[in-house]
Amino acid sequence: MHLITTGVLEIPPYEDIGDFILIGKPKMRLETKRSISNSLFDTASIYLKTAQSRKATSSYKTEQIHLRHFLAFLGDDAKLAISGITSSIIDEYVVWRRESVGPNTVNKELQTISQMFRFAIERDLYNNNPINPGHRFKKAGVPHRFMTRPEINEQIKRGGLTDKEEKDLMRFRYLKMDEITELLKLSKRSPLHPLIALLAYTGMRRGEALSLEWKDVDLKRKKILVRSRKQSSSVEFTGRDIDIHPKLLPILKKLHKTSKKGKYVFSNNQSGYWDQDSAYRQFKNLIAGTSFEGIGFHCFRHSFASNLAALGVDQRIIDHFMGHQTEEIRRRYQHLFPASRRKAIDSLDY
Repeated sequence: MHLITTGVLEIPPYEDIGDFILIGKPKMRLETKRSISNSLFDTASIYLKTAQSRKATSSYKTEQIHLRHFLAFLGDDAKLAISGITSSIIDEYVVWRRESVGPNTVNKELQTISQMFRFAIERDLYNNNPINPGHRFKKAGVPHRFMTRPEINEQIKRGGLTDKEEKDLMRFRYLKMDEITELLKLSKRSPLHPLIALLAYTGMRRGEALSLEWKDVDLKRKKILVRSRKQSSSVEFTGRDIDIHPKLLPILKKLHKTSKKGKYVFSNNQSGYWDQDSAYRQFKNLIAGTSFEGIGFHCFRHSFASNLAALGVDQRIIDHFMGHQTEEIRRRYQHLFPASRRKAIDSLDY
């Protein structure tokens, strides 16, 4: 109950608070029963405060959710010494979480928890990280490329996929240009229309779009500066510029005139930017019952890169627009360079 009242733990809306507290976690024990100042609860709170100032908002909120799950599992034992968390307790947590989420999600949560322990070790609050490679699951297979809805339907039709595997396939769907046009028309009367247009014409991440500030939108030069917080880099922020599409320009100009005052392009009543979860709920309601049901905001990013690739745009230009860093991401849409690839092969003259 202490975790709930302090705001660290949130009870899911579909859970009964009594059931969640009494039944929501298996029985467990801590090998060390020393109640000292550097409790796991206190360590998690300090870690999150540090993460909030150093990491992107989306990353911070994700880690906050991960640690809430871990604290919920521990219950009142979270107020005991951090030294009481052993490898066997992590085993119990993995088993508990695996009952409701997939292996990739468990791995992501373990990564956050491990970072918290490293944080504690660096500050001499703890001596050993209880999480080891044996706790993590092997990386689940994911499609090596982005696919259209018909291609996804064909794989589903062949059968043999679980509901989760079918849902995962939808994460790698990209929309062709005529589908983007259809979705933009669908959202025309929705408050989400400017956001959807921005995502569709720039390939920006959801967090980047929602935190975009007007000072980074140059309507005269028709360019947008996208700033990304880099938590693993020696620099706090990196930036890339994206040209504003002719059809996006009037949408942004109108939004600049009619939107609430404040520095953010998508501002709320508190002079901050839109909440990501709220925007996503509105988007889900917009596409409910349509052929787009099941996609998320990230689908626009897939589609932006995939459609440019299909048009034969130089990959270096796409990488610049997208801010791509890894070869793994590039490979997911390289199959859409048919003309460029054929031209490269045909240039051989043995």
